[in-house]
Amino acid sequence: MAARVRASFTDDDSISDQLNIGMVRINAPPTASTITHNDPDEQATLNESVGTIGGNIPARNDFLTTNDNSGLIEGINREYEIPNLYTYRRIESLLERMQDENSGLPIKSVKSFMSKIPSVFTGGDLIQWVLKTLDVDDTAEALHLVNLMSSYGYILPIEDHVLTVKNDGTFYRFQTPYFWPSNHAEADNIDYAVYLCKRTMQNKTRLELADYEAENLARLQKLFARKWEFIYMQAEAQI
Repeated sequence: MAARVRASFTDDDSISDQLNIGMVRINAPPTASTITHNDPDEQATLNESVGTIGGNIPARNDFLTTNDNSGLIEGINREYEIPNLYTYRRIESLLERMQDENSGLPIKSVKSFMSKIPSVFTGGDLIQWVLKTLDVDDTAEALHLVNLMSSYGYILPIEDHVLTVKNDGTFYRFQTPYFWPSNHAEADNIDYAVYLCKRTMQNKTRLELADYEAENLARLQKLFARKWEFIYMQAEAQI
């Protein structure tokens, strides 16, 4: 930069009138610098003259980076939405032990008269596993534990809709992890309506609706009056 000043300053004179500055523009060549992230192998080149970044790696704005507390917040929200989450986790931990290939229950496929039932176990095998593996000495206590798991929907009967476990040769199956209570804050009313419709379509005495289930079905039919045809078609397709 070159500057030349010609004038004398007085109190009444304006600087703009008295100061004559000649400026010379200097075009500096573009320089390249390297921005290094946490991984020294990942680098991006910054062109300071145009303010762009070369390479395939995007720029990182440190001033927008915050501590990752999303897991903590998510955990708090889930405990708020699912009050029994701690109980569910304890049951699911036990369920994983029951399904272990080496030390778990003997899960097998059985043949019936017209079909084959895969991945089942008997109530007697379940009780014996609890007595052998856990700190349980009483059969009544073991029955209480497995009935508690069944009441939460973790153990399902094959031939009955009552969520109880019997200490005999009745077959049961573990619930799919997707439908575990810890993964769903509350049941979907549409799924429940489809389930009740399926029960009414099957002419079996053991599948007849209880009084409270018939009341729930009537209430859901009013609630989903516009979608009821779709719900009924879904139930028919799943039979």
